[in-house]
Amino acid sequence: MEKAKITAIFGKSGSGKSYLTKEILSKYKGSFVIWDFIGEHTGGIIFDDLKPFLVYTKQQIRYKQKIRAILRLEEEYFDQVCFVVKEIGNMFFVIEEIEEVTINGKCPKNLASLLRFGRHKNVRILATSKRPAETPRLYTSQATMLIIFQIREPIDLSWLRKYAGIDIRKVQNLSIKHHQWMRKRF
Repeated sequence: MEKAKITAIFGKSGSGKSYLTKEILSKYKGSFVIWDFIGEHTGGIIFDDLKPFLVYTKQQIRYKQKIRAILRLEEEYFDQVCFVVKEIGNMFFVIEEIEEVTINGKCPKNLASLLRFGRHKNVRILATSKRPAETPRLYTSQATMLIIFQIREPIDLSWLRKYAGIDIRKVQNLSIKHHQWMRKRF
């Protein structure tokens, strides 16, 4: 995971996206912020309001402590969280179901800035999605690694073939039962 600055994980519900994300995070010893409106994650301080999260991050920075935050906030706060992540830097930013915080495949301003320039602040980004065709193209174009679990939706398979050069027969035959996945580095 060290070399991958932006990782995209795709797969249908129950395929293992969140499980793999948790495995990756369990090996990461630095600061992280997880956008987790679906309640998949534990292992950090859970915030359901923006203000306490902002107070927490300031305290952690002041005392040179790691940030380990899980956010279960309203969608309207997502862009502000992206700004905070970029300003702090040196962390892992996980976005569960990225298509839920983007509009018609377009990134909010601060997410776009993170995707373009976050590497200069040592921000690693990992986002999951059920629907590759509905994720922002800026996100997928900046990805250094794709991890793909089983997908069967024709428009998503077409997207994987067109934009990532993936053999869709392999994607269709991945086993959900065994959480099989394939990886492509760029």
